[in-house]
Amino acid sequence: MNFFNNPNRIPESYGLKIAGGLIAFFLLMKVVGLVHHYELRFLNVFIQVGVFTSR
Repeated sequence: MNFFNNPNRIPESYGLKIAGGLIAFFLLMKVVGLVHHYELRFLNVFIQVGVFTSR
């Protein structure tokens, strides 16, 4: 059984997915140079909703 498919590890699985998504998002924002545009940080909500709904 895979770590991400294990029913006993659901909180850890979602936590790792959310953390990975947010880290990737903020690193991309830094590389592109959009770190100081705070309006774009509202995209975190869409990232988190996407992670929660992707099973």
